[in-house]
Amino acid sequence: MTLSDSQRQQIEQAILAGNKLEAYRIYRDTCQCDLSTAKTEVTQIEAQLRVTQPQRFNQAENKPSSASHVRVSKGAIIAFVLFDFLIFAAIVWWFIFADNNKAGTTNNDKSQPLVKAIPSSIDSRSYQVALDNGQTFQSLYREKIDSSAYQRHKRKSRSRYDEIDEEPGIKTARSRLAASRLPPSGHAIRDILVNISHQPVIDGVLSENEWQSATQIDIGGDHNTTLYLMSDGGWLFIACDARDEISSDGFDQLRVYLHAGLIPEMKNERVHLGRNSHVTTIRQTTFRWQGEPPDDEDERWKKYAISDRGIYRYTIGATQLNQNRQYEIAIHMGEAGLHRGIPFTLFAEVETDPLRNEQKKFKKRQYLGFLGDQKNPAWFNIN
Repeated sequence: MTLSDSQRQQIEQAILAGNKLEAYRIYRDTCQCDLSTAKTEVTQIEAQLRVTQPQRFNQAENKPSSASHVRVSKGAIIAFVLFDFLIFAAIVWWFIFADNNKAGTTNNDKSQPLVKAIPSSIDSRSYQVALDNGQTFQSLYREKIDSSAYQRHKRKSRSRYDEIDEEPGIKTARSRLAASRLPPSGHAIRDILVNISHQPVIDGVLSENEWQSATQIDIGGDHNTTLYLMSDGGWLFIACDARDEISSDGFDQLRVYLHAGLIPEMKNERVHLGRNSHVTTIRQTTFRWQGEPPDDEDERWKKYAISDRGIYRYTIGATQLNQNRQYEIAIHMGEAGLHRGIPFTLFAEVETDPLRNEQKKFKKRQYLGFLGDQKNPAWFNIN
């Protein structure tokens, strides 16, 4: 579950007030996660705040106590300010310069946005293996859930489920199901043409003519929002131009859902691209834990239908807010179980600033575009 703008503000206020326990509680109650995950996520929110809004911490931490006032020498104040500045500069350097050297990200011209490099080396063993007779998506998923490795992962924060032993077999079984799927009789199917010589630059900027050959769909209704889809035969590229999104104050996110309705046990696999260019991949299922009740709060996942994050290893995405918000995503077809010439389902939604009441408090989510939904997804064919 994703934090709303109002919930994030509550967590930020608790952090600034020095009440980490309250921040953990809000995150756990909202996202239905264990304490370890809440601690990790709250720590990341705090770190981001210290980089983007350090003045709020200065104001919160330097408020005079109502009980007493301490006299501090001018030299001590200068030393403190210099020390604080050095720490802040180091953090900024790490996020802006050091981060550019990480694999998959390049930025030779600092005046340009970061470019997410499309992986050139793909290990097909992570999504394609030989299956034994009788092995199915359902049986393999049950094996995964029952495995001690999976249960250890569920107790950890930031775990990647593509590393579980059963996951390549699960992807293989899912891919076979997708390869034999037929659309409903008479259902419209949109073509996505293949251009083997063209890949877009994944930088969150829809450059001129970059998506000219893509399948373009107006998904905004009253809003001016366009979805673009194209392929080079190995990757599915998706972009979105949200022309009415001109504010960075909301919860900007593009969500793309695949394989809706493939089998009853799997609702969908999806890609979330948030306004910080962070990509989250999730498989939502109807499977539930069948063993003993949870021992403690770190095992809360045993109470709910199971969804796994980090299921795609190679998906990348980027977004920028220049004149307006734009998104770009690259999904590896083999890993996602997409096949040339075989129809598949896709639906998408674009979120924007939330609706607020007169007190500026969160009221409800708002959207700039939809393409289908879980029950009525759109059908596409990569030719």
